[in-house]
Amino acid sequence: MTSIKTLVLILGALSCLGTCTGFSVPCWLCVKVMNSIHEGVLHNSTESAVVDVVEAACIVSRMVSTRVCEASVKEFLPTLMEVIRRTHLDTKAICSELLSDNCGSTFITNWTVPVPVGTPEYIPPQLPKPGSRVIRALHLADPHIDRFYAVGSKVDCSEPLCCRAWLGSGDAGKWGNVKCDAPAALLENLFQHVNTSVDADYVIWTGDIPAHDVWNQTRDDQMDVIVTITKMLQRYMPGAVIYPAVGNHESAPVNVFAPPWETGRFSQQWLYNTLADTWRDWLPEYALDTVRRGGFYSIPHSHDLRIISLNFNFCGSLNFWLYVEDSDPAGQLEWLVQELVKAEAAGEKVHIIGHIPPGVAGCMKTWSGVYNKIIMRFQNTVVAQFFGHTHKDEFQVFFNSSEADADTVPNNVAFIAPSVTTWSNHFPTFRLYDIDGGYAGCSWHVLDHHNYWCNLTDANASGTPKWTLEYSARKSYDMPSLFPRDWLYFAHRCKANDKLLQLYMRHRQHGPASPTCGNAECRDRLICSMLTSASRNTNHCLANY
Repeated sequence: MTSIKTLVLILGALSCLGTCTGFSVPCWLCVKVMNSIHEGVLHNSTESAVVDVVEAACIVSRMVSTRVCEASVKEFLPTLMEVIRRTHLDTKAICSELLSDNCGSTFITNWTVPVPVGTPEYIPPQLPKPGSRVIRALHLADPHIDRFYAVGSKVDCSEPLCCRAWLGSGDAGKWGNVKCDAPAALLENLFQHVNTSVDADYVIWTGDIPAHDVWNQTRDDQMDVIVTITKMLQRYMPGAVIYPAVGNHESAPVNVFAPPWETGRFSQQWLYNTLADTWRDWLPEYALDTVRRGGFYSIPHSHDLRIISLNFNFCGSLNFWLYVEDSDPAGQLEWLVQELVKAEAAGEKVHIIGHIPPGVAGCMKTWSGVYNKIIMRFQNTVVAQFFGHTHKDEFQVFFNSSEADADTVPNNVAFIAPSVTTWSNHFPTFRLYDIDGGYAGCSWHVLDHHNYWCNLTDANASGTPKWTLEYSARKSYDMPSLFPRDWLYFAHRCKANDKLLQLYMRHRQHGPASPTCGNAECRDRLICSMLTSASRNTNHCLANY
């Protein structure tokens, strides 16, 4: 089908998509990969024949371990072959979307969902009166528990994820290492600390539970780890109000979420049933109905606040099934509009939670654009959004227009929480939000957030983790509030104030080493990420509002 070297790179791409740092796939290689698989499909090559060829080529090359070779091919190739068999797209278009690059053809879709006409004029939030009640929400993002983490194992190894006993002896500490995923002991310690020392009214739990050994995960593995960590949460936080969302790592293969119409071998029902079963202590039965349908739900937190949890994996460009059909999978966005219409009529405010932030390049452009239009229409109803996925401390500002002009104003913020996991090069971190809520006339806007972390270097040296305040946003960034206009102003301040930009970079990484952003290209790219809520729409990046 193709050369041994190319087949090995295919394997690397499949096992590392969305996981391995420093691993990039050029367009030419991606197109060659897809053409080779397409050729095999056209010639009716059996799945086992393709698997055998790729496995053998990988093992002979010795570029990765035999274990990773065998597991990766079996994990990813069957789904990819089936998708290529069914898709109407050419291979260049698929690669353009997979890599968020221009590979010679564009994946263009023009679908939308019905949205009520007549967008109400945006009402900017105001600071509450002094002494008003403040609600506190705990945000736990991306735990990535590694149940095979071994103290004293290698932190640098031949596989994408290290700190496992079979990979040899090394320096992996009891409480974790920034080159590996989080050991169970660290998560238990975190949950104990939260239970005894953190005063939160409710918990936002935005997914990505399994570890990053994505080449070696079965459906049974995923179900088991989801159950395990849910029981851990229930044990250490009994009676807590917890609002969960599904991450891209919950699936096997990773990132792959077949739409509900796929009822055969590749059906995703096994995962949605597992989520419904494990979330039933936190959600009522009517919410579990839509969890079983597609991993999303809507639930009132109070008489004036509604929590809507969305499955953002239906926008993920690494979700191969979207290359068969990407038009509003599971009807989720149309359902979202219906929920927001009801919330608007009832005078409710809405918080949206999910995993993949809509402004990242890995969220499909059309899906992200439709989602942004929905947020524009309901700009006075949706007052905050909460995500994870990037493992970094970030934010995305939304605007009341997809274009940048004199009438454009910021109208929403996506808060992207730092990860609990230490992979890669992060100290474990959780976040507390101060929210204007719990009294008549409150806005339910976020007023401040506070990040707490554990210095792993100190924890492993002393034997005891300490969870301490890393920083508070308003104080550290000298912001009057965390309203959309304040974050826009913050982004513009970063353009002129390098010291502030570097401070943001340190907090963004939340680790032992702080990357610097020392040139104009890096600065512009970083600021653009703050002002991009619609994937690959950079219209707001350089505008002067």
